[in-house]
Amino acid sequence: MLFPKYSKFNTPLTIQATLANIKKKLSELEKLNIMKKILIIILGIAFLSSCSNNDDTQNNQIIGEWKLIEAQIFGFGGQSSTDYSNENIIYYFQSNGILKVTGGQNVGYPSGEYDYFFGEDYLGGGTTDPKILLVKINESKWTYNLTKGKMKIGQSYVDGTDLIFERK
Repeated sequence: MLFPKYSKFNTPLTIQATLANIKKKLSELEKLNIMKKILIIILGIAFLSSCSNNDDTQNNQIIGEWKLIEAQIFGFGGQSSTDYSNENIIYYFQSNGILKVTGGQNVGYPSGEYDYFFGEDYLGGGTTDPKILLVKINESKWTYNLTKGKMKIGQSYVDGTDLIFERK
């Protein structure tokens, strides 16, 4: 006989204590697994909520009223500039994709409403170039730059006009 009748390995109390200890360890493991699952869920929610939609952030940069203060005209004959700072020409980029221009004649767009898109797109016609941040007004592409509160949309890349605005 491997274990004698009165061996410590064979007593009902020892078996019960061992089973209780096993149950206790299993209970601790179950709690640990539940805590791991909760931690994974919390981390997943934190990760997903920390992700932002860059398109929304980008669109918020342009939405609002912008006062035209200057136009820089580029061409084969050189560069010239028109000062609009004393005029009240407003380009209002609405969140619904409509640009409303008011205030009179300028080298950009006459008073009226225009469809616009603001976001990353190909400047040229091909898809091999990298996408850049630009503004499309009635399918006409303008480069975009926002520096120190002044916005510049431009077509100087094709000897066109750059329009410079300040937020109203």
